[in-house]
Amino acid sequence: MKSILVSVEDGGHPGLHYVVDLARREPLRVHLLSVRAPLPQYVGRFFSADAIRRLHREDGERALAPARRVLDQAGVEHRDHVRVGYKAETIVRAARELGCERIVLAGQGPALLSRMRLGTVAGQVRHLLASAHLGCEVV
Repeated sequence: MKSILVSVEDGGHPGLHYVVDLARREPLRVHLLSVRAPLPQYVGRFFSADAIRRLHREDGERALAPARRVLDQAGVEHRDHVRVGYKAETIVRAARELGCERIVLAGQGPALLSRMRLGTVAGQVRHLLASAHLGCEVV
């Protein structure tokens, strides 16, 4: 059975229809992932580690909710994950740990970032996968 990682942004994910269509054609293990940015130290020092974990978990669950609804309505089983870290690195680490052959990303990011050569999350993920020699396709 193939495993696929779907990185979910706040506000939904247009690639979920691709995942639903794929799941209807072949057995698929779907992992939904919400990556939350770490709190800056100057903010985090005012909260307990438990409060910060709870904040990230609740925020991540809220971000996953629309994607969860789409997959649930389509009858596609999935596992949900919330992780904290830098987006591209965390996506690649999760794909490796979960044994995913494919990563579905929400979008290519703002064109301005691409023009400024700052890159997109998709570009960063592809670069990290190539440098780690992971044979994982990015959609």
